[in-house]
Amino acid sequence: MDRHYRAGQAGLLAKQLVEGERCPVCGSTSHPQPAMLSDKVPTDKQLKDAKKKADDARKIRDNSANDISGKIKGLEAVEKET
Repeated sequence: MDRHYRAGQAGLLAKQLVEGERCPVCGSTSHPQPAMLSDKVPTDKQLKDAKKKADDARKIRDNSANDISGKIKGLEAVEKET
């Protein structure tokens, strides 16, 4: 999604290009092959929501891994006692 978002920014800029006027990126006044605007470009909100969802999932994964690790250590300690 991030890749589509970044690629879409070029399409958004290209949509506003006017032949003879300077490109805000490269400064050229000629625009022979402007980037196309894809219909797969997520909105800023969609991208932020997806990143938050991924961050939340990572936190859950990390907490679960820590919990399991602690339980394994507890089991190993019990096994050593017996």
